[in-house]
Amino acid sequence: MQRWQRSLLAVGTAGGLLFALSLHLSTVQPPDAAVDHAPRAGLEALRPIEDGASAASRRFMWPAKRHQPRSRLDAANQEEEPGDAGVILRCKHIPHVQNTMLLSTKDVTIGLYLLNMETTADEPGVFYADFIMFLRQHGQPMHAARLDPWDTLGFANAKQIESMQSFGNARGLRRVQGSFFFSPDFRWYPFDRQRIEITVEQIEYPVTTWVFLPDWHLNGVSSTVRFPGWQSTLRDHGTNLANCGADVDTRALPGAVKMGHSKFSNLTFSTFTYRVDVDRPVAQGVIADFIPPAIIMSPVMFSYLLDPLRQWTIRLSLGGSAVMSLVFFHNAQVGKMPVVDYLTVEDKYIYTVYLFIFSNLVGTISLVVVHA
Repeated sequence: MQRWQRSLLAVGTAGGLLFALSLHLSTVQPPDAAVDHAPRAGLEALRPIEDGASAASRRFMWPAKRHQPRSRLDAANQEEEPGDAGVILRCKHIPHVQNTMLLSTKDVTIGLYLLNMETTADEPGVFYADFIMFLRQHGQPMHAARLDPWDTLGFANAKQIESMQSFGNARGLRRVQGSFFFSPDFRWYPFDRQRIEITVEQIEYPVTTWVFLPDWHLNGVSSTVRFPGWQSTLRDHGTNLANCGADVDTRALPGAVKMGHSKFSNLTFSTFTYRVDVDRPVAQGVIADFIPPAIIMSPVMFSYLLDPLRQWTIRLSLGGSAVMSLVFFHNAQVGKMPVVDYLTVEDKYIYTVYLFIFSNLVGTISLVVVHA
């Protein structure tokens, strides 16, 4: 075996080993992938902190010492971690209402405090959320005068609400756990940004008697939130702000929803949307999705150094093996994605690699045929 053949064999072997290693790394879950549906120090993070919040908003914080764990698992999950486990990460895209006592009688301040999130590969357009929701009016927790206000609320994008629990005699807050729909956008995959939303709507009282208003003090993200794969982008680094926000809007429903309303009338209700913006880690995308095709293509690039007439069999074998490896890799990547009607960044990159390998094969075959 000649020296160049030994070098080529060494390069091919190293490329195969690196490809196998990259596939292994792409399938290994990150350390934070063990999702805990029960919040870790979630309620502890609701304790009042001296950050300029009004005394009224501090009264709405549920003290951690009143909540007793229901099981050993809950007790283990509520152990505070070192660092900033008691810091409240408030949303940076919510207008700050200075004095809730000056609001009108129809304004209801609402807050959503996120404890945990999770997405699964089986359902790309569904996410699990565990959060605490607050309702306030004139700076006080809402209570049931005639109709329980929690019974008049609905989730517009909910797939299934697993539970909505209260905390003892506490009023004006509920802990909600359930699955929700969202519309993922994979055009920039694996460097994509996703916006995950939870929409709360009033289904009993129209906008003439009930209007949502987001409260800056009550909307945020727990510093111990678990969201595997997106963990690092939930927080605005260097600050106590989270990459979340809230919007209010209205929704019109056709026809009457109450006795006495005309069937030709349309009623307009208030809606509140809590959103979280997350980015996929760039390093993970480069290592798991971009480096393997480059390694597969590297032997084909070195084959251009060979004589296309005397070593044409080696060039064809390298190109054929590269095509087979790339097909297997591409099929594995496509299996992780939902069916979409557009090409992602990764698709365009892999098709470019396909084009490069096929150009090498076509060029080699053409030269051999012409020479023969």
